[in-house]
Amino acid sequence: MKYFYSKLEEINLKEDVFLTIGSFDGLHIGHIKIIDNLIKNAELSNCKSLVISFNPHPKIFFNNSNNFMINDIDSKIKILSHHKLDYLIDLVFDDSLTSLSYGEFENKLFDRLSIKKLYIGSDFRYGSNREGDIKTLQSFCKLNQILCEEIDLVMESSEGKKISSSQIRNYLQTGQVILANELLNREFSIKGKVIKGDQRGRTVGIPTANIEYPKGLIQIPYGVYAVKTKVNEKMLNGIVNFGMRPTFDKKIPIVEDFIFDFNQDIYGQEIEIYFFEKIRNEQKFNGIEELLNQIKSDITVSKKILNHGN
Repeated sequence: MKYFYSKLEEINLKEDVFLTIGSFDGLHIGHIKIIDNLIKNAELSNCKSLVISFNPHPKIFFNNSNNFMINDIDSKIKILSHHKLDYLIDLVFDDSLTSLSYGEFENKLFDRLSIKKLYIGSDFRYGSNREGDIKTLQSFCKLNQILCEEIDLVMESSEGKKISSSQIRNYLQTGQVILANELLNREFSIKGKVIKGDQRGRTVGIPTANIEYPKGLIQIPYGVYAVKTKVNEKMLNGIVNFGMRPTFDKKIPIVEDFIFDFNQDIYGQEIEIYFFEKIRNEQKFNGIEELLNQIKSDITVSKKILNHGN
C-alpha cells in the first residue's frame, strides 16, 4: 500500500480508482467490512482501491480534543496494508481545506482523481459550514457519470452492539477493554520506547519495561491489565500497571509492563502493548509487602486470562 499525507491540491493519482472518504479513526469491523468490499470490487473492475482520510481528525481540529484517537497513523497504515488496500491519502485538515465550499471541494478532488465509483457514508459532511452532504455528492457523481453507493458506517455486531468509533472510545475510557476489542476485532494497543523508571521492581523480582502513555491516543483508566507485548517481533504475555503509583506517592502517570519469563535489556527499544482485559483499578497499599502480594495475585489472574503456558 502507498501512503500519502498531502494537501488537496497536491493529490495526483493517474489510475482509475474506487474511493471512500471518511475519518476511519477506529478501523472497527464495520469500517473494515466496507473497505474490504471496496477493495474486492475495485479489483473486479481492474481499478485501484483508495481511502481518503483526514489528519488531524476533524474533531481534534475543531474542538482541540486531546487523547482522542484509537489508532496512531502507523497502526492505521499497518491495518490497511494488511487488507491490501492500494492507496491511503491523509488530507491535511487545516483552514484552507475547511474554508472551501462543498462545490470547490468536489471540483478540486475530482479534478485530481479518476474516480469510477464512490462509496460514501450517509452522515458524511464536507465543505465550509458542512453544507455538502450525501445528496450533493450523489448529484455531482450523477452529473459526472461516477457510480455512487451510499454506505452505513454504523452497523450492528452479531451480539447486537452498535459499531461506531464513539462507542469504542467510550468502552476504552471506561476500562471495558473486552467490549472495545470485540468491535475492533483486534486488541487495542499502544506503542512507546522503553524508558528508565525507579528500577524498584528489579529489587523485588518484578522488573518492568516502562513507557509513557502516547499523547493523542484515547486514554484507558488507571489500573492493572492483562496484556501481550511485542518485543523484537515476538509476542510475550505479561501484566501492566498504568497510573500514578500511589503507594510510592508518584505524580506522573507511567505504563509499567511486567513481561513474564523475560529478562533482556530493552531500554530505548520500541515495544507495543496489546490490552486484553482490565483486572482491577489502581490502588494504594500499606507498604511493599502488601503490594507484592497483590501483584502476585494479579499475575495469576493475568496468566489465566492469557492462558499462559498452555
